[in-house]
Amino acid sequence: MSFDLALEQTCTHRITEELRYPQGGDVVVPQMPLASDVRVRLNGLLDVPSQGVSIPARVLSVTGPFVSKGVTLLIGIQSIPIPRGSYSADQLLRVLSSVPNATVFFQAKDGRIIIETKEIGPYAKFYLPASSGAMLLGLKPRVYHGSTVAPGWSLVGVPGKLDDRPLRQILFDSPLPAETNFIELDYATTLTECLRCGGVGIEDDFSFSGGKVVTLRDEDLLLQEIRKIILTIRGSNVFHTRYGSKLGTLIGQKNIPSLVKSQITADIQQTLQMWLRLKTAQEAAGQLVTDGEMPVRIVDLQVQDSSPNTIGVDITLESRASTKVSVSRVFSV
Repeated sequence: MSFDLALEQTCTHRITEELRYPQGGDVVVPQMPLASDVRVRLNGLLDVPSQGVSIPARVLSVTGPFVSKGVTLLIGIQSIPIPRGSYSADQLLRVLSSVPNATVFFQAKDGRIIIETKEIGPYAKFYLPASSGAMLLGLKPRVYHGSTVAPGWSLVGVPGKLDDRPLRQILFDSPLPAETNFIELDYATTLTECLRCGGVGIEDDFSFSGGKVVTLRDEDLLLQEIRKIILTIRGSNVFHTRYGSKLGTLIGQKNIPSLVKSQITADIQQTLQMWLRLKTAQEAAGQLVTDGEMPVRIVDLQVQDSSPNTIGVDITLESRASTKVSVSRVFSV
């Protein structure tokens, strides 16, 4: 069965991993107009939402088992007794969690005890005084603080620019040192300034779905093959110089409009007839060609100069499965 990569798709106008450096430490200016769906990544590792990224005060113990001779762990002014015995991290977690604490909570991971504040950010903290319990866990007595890993940000207009385009920049709540930080931006830009589709709204590139490349078969394949042979300039493929049409050279020439229209009609008819012969030869060579992808006749061909600057082409073909597929294109002159 024949198949091909699905090439034509609606353009998302999305820009990904655009590398930028902060200007003045707190301003990031996108390369293209910023329309919507902004994502900010710091140093290639950390996704930064608009509220920023903050972490709690946190400390890890040494790796267990923990052998207690009857000790007490102090968290601020609160005492947590640890009876005599040998404890794994999970067993010790149950002992520490048995005493409610409004400031911190405990976790066990990879044989260690983690003490972490319930709040996050630079104002989150807890005091661990010197105690026999702290010695058991291998923790230094001190005040442990949370922090802000990445400041929040907002979208602001570009000063001194007209409001005819969505020219916006990213302003961080606090400066980022430009020497040590870089920003990667993902965002959607506008149709008129999209470099992916050139402003036409359609991009010709393969895509993936569920980790697999998207392919076309049957009538969908037939439809794409019509587009490809019509839009390919004849002679541009050095391995198949007869493949394609002369549409690119005919449109835009200085001549009588009715003559150009008849030349385009004749060229498309010749191109499609050649393509019908190619498909027949493909099947004759032993390749499986389904009824849905096999064209049998040209049902309709219309070429219309709807305005002095545009030419519309409408093609309808019938497949061997008796289904009709249509292609419509408007070309600028």
